[in-house]
Formats: sequence, structure tokens, C-alpha cells
Amino acid sequence: MNFKIEINYINIDNYPFMERFFEKKAREGWLISKIYQGYIFVYKRIKPEDLDFSITPYEIETFFTRKTKVDLEEFQSVCQHVGWNYATKTSDLHIYYKEKTDDAMPLETDEEELFKSLEAIGKKQEVGNYLMTILSVVLSWFILGSVFKNTSAVKDGLHLSLAFLMPAALALGIVQIIDLNRFINRNRKNIEEGLPLDFDSSRKPIYKILLIYMNIVFILLFYHILYSAFILENKSAIIGLIPGIIGVSIGTLYRFIVKPRRMELELKSIGLVFTLLLTIALNAFIGVHFIDALLDQDQDLPDREDYKIVLMEDLDEGEDYATFYRNSSPLFPHSYESYSYSRSAGSIKAEYAGAINSSIAQNLVKRYKNRAKKALVTRTNDLFRYSFDYGEFDSFLKFYGINEEDFNKVKDMDKIEGKRKLREVGFANSIIKADESFWGVDEAYYLDYMKTEIILRKDREVIYIDLEGMDFLDDHIENTIKNRLSL
Repeated sequence: MNFKIEINYINIDNYPFMERFFEKKAREGWLISKIYQGYIFVYKRIKPEDLDFSITPYEIETFFTRKTKVDLEEFQSVCQHVGWNYATKTSDLHIYYKEKTDDAMPLETDEEELFKSLEAIGKKQEVGNYLMTILSVVLSWFILGSVFKNTSAVKDGLHLSLAFLMPAALALGIVQIIDLNRFINRNRKNIEEGLPLDFDSSRKPIYKILLIYMNIVFILLFYHILYSAFILENKSAIIGLIPGIIGVSIGTLYRFIVKPRRMELELKSIGLVFTLLLTIALNAFIGVHFIDALLDQDQDLPDREDYKIVLMEDLDEGEDYATFYRNSSPLFPHSYESYSYSRSAGSIKAEYAGAINSSIAQNLVKRYKNRAKKALVTRTNDLFRYSFDYGEFDSFLKFYGINEEDFNKVKDMDKIEGKRKLREVGFANSIIKADESFWGVDEAYYLDYMKTEIILRKDREVIYIDLEGMDFLDDHIENTIKNRLSL
């Protein structure tokens, strides 16, 4: 083969040692040709040679400026004029080589100037890593929290992909901040004391592991979005692409049109603010209209025999609106939801999830039960407040399985303790077992006192039904839904 790919790592704190490494590869018959993301090295085959390599920092881009193609060509021509051949670049590091017997001027002679360049690049990288770390912490808080508790997050491949990505991004940001700070501080002191710059000779395996891992997750994330949008025809996945497409498009225009222009920093700052505002405005305007257009489209319901969904038409009711969408994740490869509405009778929401094993399906059932408990707590908070503040039973508590006798037992207690006991009563009367033999399942629970919600599990399959304007106390409704689900 004429090309070879290798996983390695290069940055401002270890590049002098990579010069020796590239020289070794050249003696083996491989010349560095491309470097992607600082760790994917692509070599081309050459005749084994003794080559000298020189890597020099030259900052291409800051938050407000970017070198033009002419600037880069001028820099490269200067290096070539003094005897060096251009190989490739990665970020702000430019890699040159020459035959060992050829004479050439050193590309870097002044250590103090070299450190200034490295410090500027390092500070820029630090800012990027701080932003990545902050974003990772915020997203990890919300995404990991939902994955551990939420019923829908574990059925969504996007959530799971981000949950796997965020900890690695956080670790990478922190490690890079620590390494860059050490490198800059150590060499600032060396320059002050007249000592040579000190670089890291480590092969940095932690960087390779994290970068490989993150890129694999990125590929899976991108695949999931495309799969959901175009194979599963999931409208929410299509909608989710809008902000990214708009942001990347406008950011690219700013990067290649505004940044290279020679103008005052204040004007470029204004340009950056304008770009951010334009991105937000376009996302708001185009996004809302695009979402409305998608949601207004009639989506054909799938073949009913292939999906365990329940619609209002199954109950012999007129149906004014119905929707259906599918989802997928590593834990639940097959999941979907349907919703149908009738002005005269009410609505049905049905959720199906096929897990990879029964234990994961059991965990999902627990999540639904916990969600029902949280919903009961939220809905009774104001009712409890009124009842305990005025010492009078709020009759609406009956809809949550709490009667006046239950309240009278605790009304003279400490409020916190009294509310806790009443909630336990509500839980005991609301989240109760349904007839598993009737439904033909392994687990069955009603999730509210009025018996409008039910969760069913048969082996690896989990089905949730939410009725509005109806309940499972109606034998006709219960039997119709049971027969439709074919459990």
C-alpha cells in the first residue's frame, strides 16, 4: 500500500519530539502527508531516506482573525527559500523536512519569540477547552440526569450518544487545560531565567484514547440523526438538524469572509456579535416556520399489523387527529409512539419500547412508576398547601387517592411529615397492580388513581397507554385495547 494511517498525537507541548519520530518513519520509508484533528496521521510511502524535520508554530486563526491563503503561501515560500520542503500542517503547527545532507537555515532561532508564539496558541486552546468544559458540565448535568431517570431518554439514541460523549469531552477539556497551563507556566519561568524551552516527551496515550472514543461516538451520533430523520422518518430528528445547519453555515461564512479582512478589531467584534444575533434570529424565524411546516404535514400511519398502537378509531370513535413517530437507541432498538384525538371523546397516547433484554425492560417500568410518583407530588403540592394552611380537606385530593379521613389523621402533625404520609397514601392507592393474567403480561400497573394510565411489560416489550376523557374502568375500552395490543 502507498498510504498508511496511524493513531498518534501532536500539539505545541510535544512537537519537538515528533520531529524525531517523523525522521524515524522516513528511514522506514514513510513520509508524513496529512494530520487530522492532531491524532490521525496519514503517511505516504517513499524510498527510505535520512530526512531532517522541523516543526514551527505559526498561528493561522484567532477568534477575530484568520490568515489568508496568500499569507500562508508567503510563509511557506519563506521556509522553502531557506531550504525546507513543506510536508503538512495540523492546527497552527507547520511541518517541514529536508534531506539530511542539504544545508538549510533553522526555522526557529529566538527562543523568546518562539515562546510568545506558543503562548498565544496555548492561550487560544485554553479558552476553547474552558468553553468545552463548561458546556460539557452543563450538558452532562441535564443529559446524564435524564438518562438515569427519564423514560424517553433511554429510548432515544441521540440522548444516549450525548450521554456517552459528554464525560469524555469533559475529561479531555480538563486534561488539556492542566497540560497547557503546566507547559506555559514552566516555560515562562524558563524564559525569565534564560533556560531553554522544556517540552513533553510523553506519547500521551490518554489523548489518543479520548479522541478515538469521542470520534466513534460522533460517527454514531451522526448516523443516528440520519437514520432517525430519513429511515424512521422521525420529524423531531429532522427539526433537530436545523440549528446545527444554520449555525455551521453562518459560522463558516464569518470564518472565511469576515475574519481574513483587514479591519479594526472593534469592527470584527461587532461582526462577531452580529453573526451570533443573525444565527439566533434565523434559527428562530426559519426554525419555527420549518417546524410548523413539518408538523402540518399529514404523516401516514404505518401498517397496523406491524405495530402495537391504539387509536381512537379502535374504540369506534371519530378521529380528528392522529400522529405517529418511531425512535431507536442501543438499549431499545425498536420504539414508537402514537397519539390520536377526538373532540367528542378524548385522546389516547400509546408508547411502545422493545428492549434488548428483559432486565432493561423492567428498569423502564420502574421509571414509568417513578414518573407517576413525581407527577402525583407535583399535582398535589398546591392542594396540600391549601389543606394544611386552612385545616380543611381539599376535595380535589380525592382524584389522587387521598380522602378526607386520610387527611384528618395527619392534619395536626408537622406539615412536612403530614404531607409525606399523605403522599404515601396517594402512591399506595394510585400506583397499583393491574390484572396481569387479564392482560397476558409479566407486569401490569395502573399509574394513577382514576385508572387512566397503565404500564404493561411482557418479557422485553413495554407498552404505556395514557387515556384522556376515558379510563380503564370501562370494560369496553379495556377489552378493546387488550385485543388491539394482542398481548
